[in-house]
Amino acid sequence: MEDFYMSIAGISVLCVGRSWDMPFGIVVCDDNEDNVLYNIARHNPDVIVLTEPRPSYILDFSFEIQKKCVIVPKDISADHVISNIERCYVTNIYSDMHEVPLVSVYTPAYDAGNMILETYQSLKNQTYPHWEWSVVDDGSTDGTWSTLLAIANKDNRVHPVKIKHSGYIGYTKNIATRLSNGDFLVELDHDDMLTNNALEEIVRAFMDHPEVGMVYSNCAQVYSDGRCHQFSGPDWEGRYRETEYGGKVYLECINPDIYDRFGPHHTQQFGWFLTMGPNHVRAYRSSTLWELGGYNSKLPVADDWDLFARFFLRSQCYHIDKMLYIQRIRDNYKNTTHVRNKAIQDNLSICRAHYEKEFIEFNRQRISENPSLSVVILDWNTKNDTIKCMQSVKESYPDAQIILVQNGQHFDSEYADIVVPLEINVGYAAGCNRGAMESNADFICFLNSDTIVFPGMFASLMRMASIDNVGAVGPYCDHAKPPQGNFGLDDILPDDLEVDSVVGVCMLMRRSVFESVGGFDTRFCNFEDDDLCLRLRRMGLRNMVVGKTWIHHKEHASFEANNVQITRPMEQSREKFFAKWPRIKLVAITYNEINSLPGFVEQFKGIVNDGMAILDSGSTDGTVEWAKAHGIDVMFHDFDQFDSQRNRAIRALGGDAEWIIMMDPDERLDDNTLTHFYQLVRSTKYDIYLSPLVDSNGVWWVPKPFLFRNKPDIKWINAVHEKLIGSHKQAMVKNSTIMHCLDLHSKSRRQQMQYKYDSLGGDAQLSDEWPILNYEHKDDDRIDKICIGPQVSIIVPTYKRKHLLARALESIYKQDYLSYDIKLVSDGDNDIEGGYILPQNHGAGGAVPRNYGIMLSSGQWIAYLDDDNQWQPNHLSTVMNEIMKSGALFGFSSMSVGGKPHICDEPVRGKIDTSCVIHHRSLIKHFGWWKDRTEANYWHDWEFVSRWVDAGIPWVATKIPTVIYNADTSGQADYIRQMVGE
Repeated sequence: MEDFYMSIAGISVLCVGRSWDMPFGIVVCDDNEDNVLYNIARHNPDVIVLTEPRPSYILDFSFEIQKKCVIVPKDISADHVISNIERCYVTNIYSDMHEVPLVSVYTPAYDAGNMILETYQSLKNQTYPHWEWSVVDDGSTDGTWSTLLAIANKDNRVHPVKIKHSGYIGYTKNIATRLSNGDFLVELDHDDMLTNNALEEIVRAFMDHPEVGMVYSNCAQVYSDGRCHQFSGPDWEGRYRETEYGGKVYLECINPDIYDRFGPHHTQQFGWFLTMGPNHVRAYRSSTLWELGGYNSKLPVADDWDLFARFFLRSQCYHIDKMLYIQRIRDNYKNTTHVRNKAIQDNLSICRAHYEKEFIEFNRQRISENPSLSVVILDWNTKNDTIKCMQSVKESYPDAQIILVQNGQHFDSEYADIVVPLEINVGYAAGCNRGAMESNADFICFLNSDTIVFPGMFASLMRMASIDNVGAVGPYCDHAKPPQGNFGLDDILPDDLEVDSVVGVCMLMRRSVFESVGGFDTRFCNFEDDDLCLRLRRMGLRNMVVGKTWIHHKEHASFEANNVQITRPMEQSREKFFAKWPRIKLVAITYNEINSLPGFVEQFKGIVNDGMAILDSGSTDGTVEWAKAHGIDVMFHDFDQFDSQRNRAIRALGGDAEWIIMMDPDERLDDNTLTHFYQLVRSTKYDIYLSPLVDSNGVWWVPKPFLFRNKPDIKWINAVHEKLIGSHKQAMVKNSTIMHCLDLHSKSRRQQMQYKYDSLGGDAQLSDEWPILNYEHKDDDRIDKICIGPQVSIIVPTYKRKHLLARALESIYKQDYLSYDIKLVSDGDNDIEGGYILPQNHGAGGAVPRNYGIMLSSGQWIAYLDDDNQWQPNHLSTVMNEIMKSGALFGFSSMSVGGKPHICDEPVRGKIDTSCVIHHRSLIKHFGWWKDRTEANYWHDWEFVSRWVDAGIPWVATKIPTVIYNADTSGQADYIRQMVGE
C-alpha cells in the first residue's frame, strides 16, 4: 500500500529539468551540473527532484546532499511527486541516515586574507567527501567575510557566520562547534591546511575505536617562505622526520602520545606531554564534546588545554602517527610571542588549579601506590660491605629490584635480583649505565656499596622524584660534600633543599629522566654525578635533597679495598669537568635593537653560563631598558666603526669567560647548532668557529664568525664587514646556518644602517697571514670544514694488528664530524696505548670487545670501525646527517673494496658490514648485545642488525662508499671479492 503524507508547508524544493504545480517553495533550474551546484549552494533546498535517467554527477555529491535527492520518472503526476518529496523530507528529519558519517570542519576566522582560499582548497581536495565547513568570522576588517560569502555561494557545504569581534578564541570556537551538524568535529585554523587524506584517517580512527572521544595527529609547521620550523631541546630529540607530501618535503613533528608519561604525581600530565601532545590535527566525537561541555567561551587563550584536560580525564584520546595537518607560521621570526605567552601561562595556571583535584584522583586510581624501584649497586672488591648494603635495601623497601654490577670479584648473593659480572673494572659511570639497562622500573636509584639504608627513605625520595620538574633526589648523609653532608642521624634537616648537584652516594630519579638525560658520562672517574645533575638542570629540572631522609656512608671503601690513591683521579676528573663545561659569555654591540634583542637573547639562554652583556651606542627605542630588566650587563660607548666597537666590547665585558659568542642581535642560529653548541667549545682543536650566513630572502652572504676563545690575540679587523684574526685554528660549521632577519627592523632603520656601512668603506681585504673571507673570496683552505651533531661513540675492537690499527685510528682523527669519542678495546692484547684491555682473548668475531666498548661509551649514538678498515673523512657526517634528517634509529654507508664500490642500499645479509653501521644506543636495551660466532654463527654481525630489521626499526642508507674495506685481512676475503666482481 502506498504511503501518503499530509501536506507539509514550508518545504523548499529544487526541481531539475522540469517542474510541477506543488504547494512548496520551488526553484527550477536546468540539468547542467554547474547550475545545479550553484542553486544548491544558494538556496540550500530541503529536497532536490531530478528526473530519470539518474544524472551521473549525483555520485560526486556529498552524502548529505545525496540524501535530499529524489529521482522520479519524467511523466509522473504532481501528486506522486508531492508524496515523494514529503517522504524524503520526513525521513531525513527522523531517520538515522549517518551510515556514512558527516564530518564538520570548524574554523574561527579573523583577517585571514587570501590564505583562507588555500585552507578551503585543502577541504575540496579531501579523499573523504562527506563534510561541511562551519566558519565563524570574528569581525574581520579585511576582505575575509566577502571571500567566505563568495565560497558559500558556490559550495553548499560551506556555512559562514559573522559575529561582532570578541577576541576570545574559546568563544568563537564554541559558536563554530555549536553550528556544526556532524558526527565528528575537526578543528582547522583559518590559515592552515589539511592533507588530502586527513578526514578519511580521522573517520577511520573514530570508527575503529568507538571508545575514543578525541583524535589528534602529527603536523608540520611551515613559514610563509616555505621553510619548515623545528623545535630544539631534549624533549624534541627524535620527534622529527622528513615526509613528502604534494611534491614537497616537510619536517613532520611526531606529536607525543599523551599517555606516554605517568608517575605518582599529577603534574606529569600538567607538563610537557599534555601541553604539547595534542597538536593539530585535533578532532572530537561531537556527542562526547557536548557531554563534556564544549569549549569554555570565557577563556581568551588556553581554551585548547582546558578541553584537552577534560578529554584526558573523562574520555579517551587516540594519536594517529601520520602527518595530517600543515600549520603555517605567519610572523616569520618576529619575536612577539613572548607578550602573548604571558597571557597563555597565566590562563594555564588558572586551568591547572581548577582541574588539580581531578588529576590527583585520576592518578590515584591509575598509578600503583607502590611504584616499582630498581637499585643499582656497584661492587669493586667490597663484598662484605656490598652484602650489608643490599640487605638494608631489602629491609627498607622489600619490593626493590637490586641490580648488582660486579666490577671486580664475582660472587653470588641471595639479595641480588640481577647480577652483571664484568671482566674489567669499567668505572662507576659505565657500571651504573650498564646496570640501568637491566631496569624497567618506574624509578632507579644508584647506591654506593658502602652505604646503609634506613626504612622510609626510598618512599620519601620517590615522592619527591615523581614531581614533574624534579630531576635527581638524594638523602642527607653523614659523609658527603656539603650541603648534603655531613649530618649525623640526630642532626638531619626537616626541610627539602634544592641543590646544584646530588651526591652520587645515593641518587634516585625517574628512569625515564635518566634515559632522557643520556645516563652518566663514562669519561669521568669522579664528578660524573655533578655532570649528570648539571645536564638535568639544563633540561629545566631541579635537583633536591629530601628533608627527614638520611643514609650512612662509610666513604672511599672501594678505593681503600683496591689500594687506590684518590687524589690524582679526582683532580683529573675535575679538569675534565671544567673542560666539558667551560665559561661561555654572550657579548653584543647594539643600537636600537628592541625588536631583535629579545629573540636574540632567548636562543642562547640554555647555552650561556657566564652572563650576557651589550655595548650600546645610544639606543633610543627601549633596548637598554629591556636589557637591564632582563639581567644583561650594559655599557655605553659612541660608535666609530664596527671592528673597534666589537673589540672594545670584548675587552670591557668579556671578563674571565673562556668563550665569547658574538653575533648581531638580528641574527639567529639554526636549531642543530644550538642543540649541539657545547660540542664546539669542548673541542681543543679550534679557536674560532664560522657559520654560513643567509638572510630571510634566501640570499647567501659571506660566512661569518660567531664563537671564539677569549684570547688577547684574537680580535676583529676591518671597519665594516669585520673579520676575526689572531688564530689559524679556524673551522666553518658546514651544517650550521646564521639567519640574518632583516625584517626585524623598520625600513628607515635598515636605510640608516646601510648608509653607515657605505660610509665606513668596502669589503675586507685578503691577508697572506690570516684566512679572511669576503664576497670575492668565500672560501679558504686554511679554514677546516666540519659538521656537528649528537655525540657518536666509536667502538674499535682490536687484537695484534698494531700497524692496521694505527691506520684505522688515523682515519677517525680525519673525520669532519666534530662530535665523537673513541673507545678502543683490546681483546687480550697488552700492546696498545690509550685503550681498555680485556684479560683474555675471546676471538670469535669481536663481539665481547664491542660490548665492552658500548658499556664504556658516552655517546647516544654508536659507530663501529674494525681495526683493519678505514673511513673516508666524511663517513660520520654523511651517515649522521641522513639519520637526523630521516628520524631513523640506525643508518649505514656503502663501502669500497679494492677500489671498487660496493653499494649497501638495504640492510640485508651480505650487503651491510659492521664498519658501515651507526645506531642509537637504545637499540641495545631493547634488542640485546652482540653475540659472537659461537652463538650466532659466521654471520654474527648480520644477526645483530637483523633483530632491528625484523622488528621494523626505521633505517636509512647513504649509498655513499665512505668505508674502505680491507678484504685481504678479512675473515671472509673470498666472499667479499666475489661480491665486488673480482
